[in-house]
Amino acid sequence: MHVLVVSCSWPGSAAESSHGLFRRFDMMAAGVREVASRVDALFFVAPELIESMGTVSLASERLSQRWQMEVRVRLCPRRIVPTAQSVFGAYGAPALSIMAQTPYDETAGVQQRHALEDALLAQPDALLVHRLRSMPPLLNTRQPMPPIAFDLDDLEHVSYARSLEQPPHWRGQRLLKPRLPAPRPG
Repeated sequence: MHVLVVSCSWPGSAAESSHGLFRRFDMMAAGVREVASRVDALFFVAPELIESMGTVSLASERLSQRWQMEVRVRLCPRRIVPTAQSVFGAYGAPALSIMAQTPYDETAGVQQRHALEDALLAQPDALLVHRLRSMPPLLNTRQPMPPIAFDLDDLEHVSYARSLEQPPHWRGQRLLKPRLPAPRPG
């Protein structure tokens, strides 16, 4: 079985990335190791990480060591989203679509969709999508998809609602509440 892992969370070394998110990701990778004969991974990462990594072969080597299996890594930079220049850009657009909300907007661009479509050309049998932040390219493509295992480790709309209740409170904070329905399931 050929599995494509899609994520925005580069694991790095075990010493660098040992908190719960990466422990959970490592457990999912162990499950993939049990069923897959080939594993590819597409990571949407900060452009600086791509520069510091140097080559994809080094990234593949590091991830293969961490996950104890051969992994072919692809790296795609996250979009650098400019600061909204209008009230609608800051409050309206994010209320209408999760694709306009931070951090989901960082993977909702054409370059990220093309990177996913390029990875799909290898015809994986299944996808493992790690966290909601990694989903926009899948939602934006019209390519046929193999079965998808989607790791939603948090109820994003509940987490967002809780974050709005946390201090410090500021005058414009109420304008963020219309964003809440965008990540809420049907």
